[in-house]
Amino acid sequence: MIKLADTLAKDAATNSDLADCYNKIPKSVVKREIECISVDKWQRDWNRTTKGKFKKDSFPRVAERLNMKISANPKFTTMVTGRGNIKAYLYRCKIAAIPT
Repeated sequence: MIKLADTLAKDAATNSDLADCYNKIPKSVVKREIECISVDKWQRDWNRTTKGKFKKDSFPRVAERLNMKISANPKFTTMVTGRGNIKAYLYRCKIAAIPT
């Protein structure tokens, strides 16, 4: 089986009568195109949503946010989501008696 594959590969490589049946595209180019398409779709969805006003005000462009180097630690996540061990959130959930 391997010998047949080697023979066919050698014939294809040395036969100048065979037309190229594909264009060689580097994997990195395909990956970049897929990433651009994904970010564009994400941006369209981001623009259409009515949720996450604070986050949308903080990060209006998806591509710019993706280029930022932000470490997602618990304090940052609490600040961005408005959820976590903060008095206002605990009060809203009726866990704490006072919001401050």
